Amino acid sequence: MIKVLFVIISLFVVGNAYPWCMTTLTGGNAAGEAPADACDTQTTPNDMETYATDSQNVCEASGNKFVSSAFIAGESVDICQICVYLKSSSGNSPTYTMTAYLYDDDEGVPGSLVADGTFTGRNMTDMLTGSFQWICFSGASPAVTATNTYHIVLGCNAVDGTNIAYWGADATCATSQWYRGATAPPTTSYETETCGMAKLYK
Repeated sequence: MIKVLFVIISLFVVGNAYPWCMTTLTGGNAAGEAPADACDTQTTPNDMETYATDSQNVCEASGNKFVSSAFIAGESVDICQICVYLKSSSGNSPTYTMTAYLYDDDEGVPGSLVADGTFTGRNMTDMLTGSFQWICFSGASPAVTATNTYHIVLGCNAVDGTNIAYWGADATCATSQWYRGATAPPTTSYETETCGMAKLYK
C-alpha cells in the first residue's frame, strides 16, 4: 500500500514539474488535450480511383466555378476527409483557394449542403502541378447514410482560364453524373459516363 501511494505521489510531482512526461504517459499533448483522432481509414465506395485518361475542368471560368460528381455511400459514417485527383493544365499552379463540399441528392441533382459539409479550403499556389496527385480536404465531418446518393462539389473563390484544374475521371464507378455551374450547388448536367476520382475517409 505504501509503495502504491509512493508511485502515485511520484507521478503527480513529476507530472507537474515535467508536463511533457505526463504527455508521453497519457498520450495527450503539452496542453493536456487528448490526441486528435486519425482520419486515415477509407470508406466505401472505393471504385472511384482508376484514371480513365479523361478529366473535367474546374474553376476555368464562371460556368464551371463549381463542379460536382455523385457517389452512393457504402456505409453510414461521418466523412472526415475527401481526396480528389487533380492536376494543372499548364503545369503551373493557379492562385485561387479551392474548397470541397458535400451535398445531398435531389432527384439526381445536388440538393442541400449536408450539415457540417464544408471542408477547409486550400490555396492551390505551389500545390497543383502538371502531374495528377491526390489533394485532400479535411476540417469537417458530415454524416452520410448507406445507399444514399451524395455529391462531392469542388469550388473556387476565383477562376483561372490559363492554369486550369483538371479533375481526373473514372469510367468504372457505379454512379456517373457530373454537374457544373457558377454557384453552389451546380445544377447543369454535362457528363454521365464517368465520375470524379475521389477517396472518402471516416
